[in-house]
Formats: sequence, structure tokens, C-alpha cells
Amino acid sequence: MNDINNLRQYLPGLTEDMPLELLNLAKLLEEQCIEFITDESDFKIIYLANDCVESFLEFADSEIKGECLTDYDGYTDVSVEKYGDRFLLVFHQGNENVFTVTFTDVRVSAYSYNYGNTGHFWVYGYCDLRLIDYWLGIINDKYKCLTGYCTEQETELAELSQFKPLRYFNSVPEKYMSNSDYVEFTTEKSAEIFMKLTFEAGDKALYNYIKKRGINSHTEKVIAKLLTKPKHSEIVNLIIRKIKTAASVYPDRNYGDKAGEYNRIYQAALSEAEKYKNSSSVVSVYKEEPFAHMSDSMEFKVQILVTENKRFKRKYRVITFC
Repeated sequence: MNDINNLRQYLPGLTEDMPLELLNLAKLLEEQCIEFITDESDFKIIYLANDCVESFLEFADSEIKGECLTDYDGYTDVSVEKYGDRFLLVFHQGNENVFTVTFTDVRVSAYSYNYGNTGHFWVYGYCDLRLIDYWLGIINDKYKCLTGYCTEQETELAELSQFKPLRYFNSVPEKYMSNSDYVEFTTEKSAEIFMKLTFEAGDKALYNYIKKRGINSHTEKVIAKLLTKPKHSEIVNLIIRKIKTAASVYPDRNYGDKAGEYNRIYQAALSEAEKYKNSSSVVSVYKEEPFAHMSDSMEFKVQILVTENKRFKRKYRVITFC
């Protein structure tokens, strides 16, 4: 009830007897994150799209009147009404365009994918920690928006995403960060999970430091700095393994005719990566790939990350392979 009252300001006409999935539309309108996928007989709105999941609001038996500007990049107002067994959405794309959509029902569809071999290097330095920041961020987004599609392991990783020292190393340039990319404070549950991981990793020094000093604004910064040191690399590697294991239960994206070409590039990069392995390095291969269910400007490419422990710091090298 409270959700409906709060969200009605973003979707006027919303009532309790309407499909609950319309609350998701209202939340998108609150954030003004409205992207359409449509043709004459199929109307969808992107609900959440990232490397781990592609999901949509799908409107059953939809009929569109007027032109939906799919490339519109301005403020969108929407209202909803019910007529008999059908619902009516009226979209105002600024002062430029109005169109309507009638439908009988709306549902959320979601397609989860293996994100453990997907990574981006938009900001250089501390590459492994920035990968962790990115993965934890997208897992947390999936958990908040699509809780029922998360495994037990992903639920725990979503909790871990609230451990602030793991989110100090931004995976995207700050100008592109949204409010959800920031962690204001470490939660008790996330600190508990991290402590368990330090014990599992055999990092007694870090475990004892947190046990003695606790978690506060000062120790959060210290812990973040300690995570960059070779001495504490095993806890970093353990978290990466946990994320990869959680992701591995999902399939890879299928690109139809391009699947063979993409796989050849990936396999060639895996072979190339063997040249960089030695006793002091960790070599990983990560894909950057477009979405499977919608148009995307991202091109497929593969990057090799070589992480090497030196005496006082870890060194990184990224080799792009495409």
C-alpha cells in the first residue's frame, strides 16, 4: 500500500487492483530510466540490463497507437488507466510526442548469464579490485530488482557488496557513477561475511586487525589500502573465485551466426594468455560482449589481465585481443 502511494506520483492512476509489475514501471519512471523495445505487436520496456541479467517488462496483447520514439533522450511522463479487461498507458515524451499502449497484463521476464568471464577495464590500476567492485555492483542490482532470480550464493555476494572497503576502487569513471554505485557505510552483515572470508583465506593479519579495530570510517580506508598489498592477495583471489563460482551456474550468451567468430577470438586469447603465466602471476581472460536481447553499441573483444605480486604492490598488465 505504501509503495503504491509513494509511486503514484510517478505513475498517476496506479491502483491496488492493477498488476504489481506496474510498480516496477513506476520505479523506472522515478529514476527516468525508460528504454523501449517495440514493434507493431510487441511492446517491452527494459527493466534491468547488465552483464549478469537482461530483463524486461513485457506487456501482453499490446496495441500501440502513435509513434514510440525509441531513441528519445528526455523526460517521459506516463499515466495508467483501466478500461474493462484492458489497461491503458499514455506516454508523453516531453512536449514532442504522445503515444498510447493498451494491454491485458504485464510480466517481468529475465535471462541470467554467466558473468564470471566478463570484465571491463574502464579505469586502470587495481584491476582485480575494480573487477570485484563491478561484479558486486551488478549482482546487488540484480538482487534489488530481481530477488527471486538470485541464487543463495548471489544473495550473500549482494550482502558483501555493502562492505565499503571492497567498493573503494571504482570500476567506472566517477562522472558515470550513479547513486547506487556508492556505499555510504559498511553493514553489519557484510562485515560478518568479509570476516568469514578472511578466515577462509587464511589471512590472520587482516582478520585480527578487524577484530581489534572494528569497522569505522578510518579502518575502512586502511582495509581498502591493505587489499592492494601482495600480503593480502589471497582474500582478493578468494572473492573473485566465489564470484566466478556463483556466475558459473548460468549459460553464456548465444549470438547465433556470430557465436563461432566470438568463440574463436576467445579461444585464441586463452591460448595467448598461456605465454604470460609464471609462478608469481595470475592470468585471467575476460570478455566484453554486447547484450543478447537488444541492440547494443558494445563490440565483442577479449582482454587478458596479468596480475603479478611484487614486493610491496601488485602490478597489472592488460592485453586487448580482438
